[in-house]
Amino acid sequence: MAGGSLRERDGLRPPRETIVLFGGQTNTASNDTWEWDGTRWEEKKPAIKPIGRRLHGLVYDEARERVVLFGGDSGGTSQSDLWEWDGSTWERRFPDPPNQVPGGRSSHLLAYDSARGTVVLYGGIGFTYLSDTWEWNGTSWRNTTPALSPPVRYQSALAYDGARRRVVLIGGFMSGTNRNDMWEYYAFGNACSNDDGCNIGQCVDGVCCQSACGGGDPDDCMACSVAAGAEKDGVCGPSTGNACNDDDACTETDTCQAGTCVGTPVTCRDPEACETSLGCDRVQGCLYEPKEAGTVCRDASCEDGEATAEGTCDGTSATCPEPVVTSCGLYVCGADACLGACTTGDDCVTGAYCDGTECKAQKENAEACSGNDECLSGHCVDGVCCDSACDGQCQACDIAGSVGTCSLVTSGQPHGDRTACAGSGACQGSCDGTSATECAFPGGDVTCEASCTGGKAAHAACDGAGA
Repeated sequence: MAGGSLRERDGLRPPRETIVLFGGQTNTASNDTWEWDGTRWEEKKPAIKPIGRRLHGLVYDEARERVVLFGGDSGGTSQSDLWEWDGSTWERRFPDPPNQVPGGRSSHLLAYDSARGTVVLYGGIGFTYLSDTWEWNGTSWRNTTPALSPPVRYQSALAYDGARRRVVLIGGFMSGTNRNDMWEYYAFGNACSNDDGCNIGQCVDGVCCQSACGGGDPDDCMACSVAAGAEKDGVCGPSTGNACNDDDACTETDTCQAGTCVGTPVTCRDPEACETSLGCDRVQGCLYEPKEAGTVCRDASCEDGEATAEGTCDGTSATCPEPVVTSCGLYVCGADACLGACTTGDDCVTGAYCDGTECKAQKENAEACSGNDECLSGHCVDGVCCDSACDGQCQACDIAGSVGTCSLVTSGQPHGDRTACAGSGACQGSCDGTSATECAFPGGDVTCEASCTGGKAAHAACDGAGA
């Protein structure tokens, strides 16, 4: 006959303070439910209840205030069903996930871990003798069988040591031999939020850990949960891939590699114009120092009519002073500065000319000039800048009222150094304002010479060609 014991820790008792008895066997397996209140037995008769069985496990879950029943033998068949008794009703529980449950068994052991609020199952007899360990949290089963477990046995004693927070197993029967060895179960790998949730008092990386494991310090690259990089929940080991800090200012993107924090070397920035790189220091990182005052940080240069003066460091700032830029004015750039004098027009910008030593702005039409390069129009005619070459024999650019504009000469001889009109005397040609390129000459109606010989007078006329 199997009975449920009254669980007691720190003076706490089930609210109804009763002992619950279910099933057992005399001639046949029973499924009756009884409660003992310390004075009398009372049979409970719920409408729904487990089938009759013997050698089952029964334990009280303090946190959920339920008596938990698992397994047992029913007519030679090992059961794997789970039931809970609340004092008046038996409820069949269907764990989630349904395919993760202990196999059917009898003669197994149940104990309640009050620190973590879990029911612990060990061993029993199923299709074979068993030595596995499971935990029930009120919703699901979890196989927590440690790598090192007690040898198979059945009908042992299992109890929870609240002071030491361990499940204790002693004795049992196996292969005709009574065993007297004692084992303690530590629940490694269960989820926790603080040490109070672990029966060995060490909550690391969100699970109960077999050791302090660095206290969850990510920089030691040790972990006790798979989520934190360990190989197995509850077992402290080196982690890989987690972010860490190797306390080296000369590395970045530090990650754990097989238990060692490894960083990628930093690439120090290029030094500014007025500083020198001193490399990287593990504590301070990339280091730089200012260059001496007066160190050239920018060469003098000249481009597109603007000269930039040489720059020098001030001995404190890392950057070169702002550039000082000067316009070249009418001069073009030399190698690294503006020209300050000229010998040819190539030394002057467009719109300027060289007078032999100095660049000057080219002149507008009508202004006095001595050469074509002095004029914006490129034409110096008759001593003034003219709007065209104006090189016709009877054209001029210095006619009063039209200075600077090429015009026809309306009377007299050609201006300036143009070829004078042919002929002489009364028959010499002149500009009359009708042609730009040639002179006009007197015709036969003009007498150019008279004579008197032998008492006779003679007259000669111009021939229209200057004679």
